[in-house]
Amino acid sequence: RKDLIKELSESFTEDVGLFVKYHFKSPSSKKPPLRQLREEVKQIQAMAKTLTLNTQSFKDTRFSLSLCWDELKSLDKEKKKFILEQRALQKQAYDTAYVKVQEFEAFCQDQTSLQPVVKKYDEILSALREIKDLRGLELKQIKDKLQACRQPFDDKEEQTRKAHEEQQRQMEQKRVEKLKALQEELSSGLAVEGEGALSALGELKVFYEENIKGLSLSKAEKMSLDALTRQLKDRILELKGQRLLDLSGREKEKYAELQAVVEEKKQRRLEIKQHLETYRKELGGSGFDFEKAMLYRDLIAAEKQVLEKMDSAINELEAAITKMEG
Repeated sequence: RKDLIKELSESFTEDVGLFVKYHFKSPSSKKPPLRQLREEVKQIQAMAKTLTLNTQSFKDTRFSLSLCWDELKSLDKEKKKFILEQRALQKQAYDTAYVKVQEFEAFCQDQTSLQPVVKKYDEILSALREIKDLRGLELKQIKDKLQACRQPFDDKEEQTRKAHEEQQRQMEQKRVEKLKALQEELSSGLAVEGEGALSALGELKVFYEENIKGLSLSKAEKMSLDALTRQLKDRILELKGQRLLDLSGREKEKYAELQAVVEEKKQRRLEIKQHLETYRKELGGSGFDFEKAMLYRDLIAAEKQVLEKMDSAINELEAAITKMEG
């Protein structure tokens, strides 16, 4: 029994020594929280009372643990002192920062637009970074107060932005509606037949020229309208040619009018050829997607048909002129 007590006492004394060395005498070791160390010291002291140790071991370990306990009390006192000092510094930093908040509040009261408020806001945020002890919850509170001062200006700016977007949307809607109405007017006008067709198409041409002014168009929209207006011009020339061919009497006037129409048609044919050349260059030189490529091919095919009709009409009118020339 005596030997076992000796062996146990030596082992316990050695373990306590390692505990003290690792947690209290080794400056390089990372200490656990003081609360945890206090609990461990209490447990070791309780264990010493439970175990059957010899007198020397009990006395030595109790003394070592008492020194540890005193050091823990000292460290705890230093920690509390440090915490109080940090709280004082944080309070001082918060008070300094709060002066900035009051300054910002006063500044905002005299402002009507967001830009100067944002500039001042950024300046204060930059100044807050220089207050080294302002952090954590205190910093968040200061930032929240600054944002609360700025928020009405942000809200007003957001309302202005939304109003502008709504205005732009309404303007775009009106533009699209006007464009659609113009396209429908041109399309329906091209189908007019009868005695008053030429006069109606002339009025439609004037109507188109007046309404197209100032209308913003995308490239695709402009191409679509240009195609309709060219059809309108071709239809007017066609009706003029038919009217001249149907006239009787006043051969000299008819001859002069026929020549004028032929010249107009030739000028129109030149325009068609120029458009065809432009479309071919665009189609051959640009990497269009499938939809745009199909659009250009359709435009080229339509212009070719118009060109064929124009050539036929010119030939017919020139034949009538030749016949009149005898």
